[in-house]
Amino acid sequence: MIKKSILVNNTNKLIEQGCLGGKTGNNKIAGDNFVGAFDGGYLVAVLGSSGKEEKFNDCMRLVEWMKNKI
Repeated sequence: MIKKSILVNNTNKLIEQGCLGGKTGNNKIAGDNFVGAFDGGYLVAVLGSSGKEEKFNDCMRLVEWMKNKI
């Protein structure tokens, strides 16, 4: 059996922010969107963000808000 290494590039910028996993997307109805689970049991769904980068910023603002309120 031959073993070979495969490099995988993760584009989810929230992994380093405690994101356990999620799904990004874009469509006409929901716009730029993200659904994910975070450390501490937080679940976030962001719909209609103004762009690819902004959906991550919107998500982190929600997570920080929840951590401060709950």
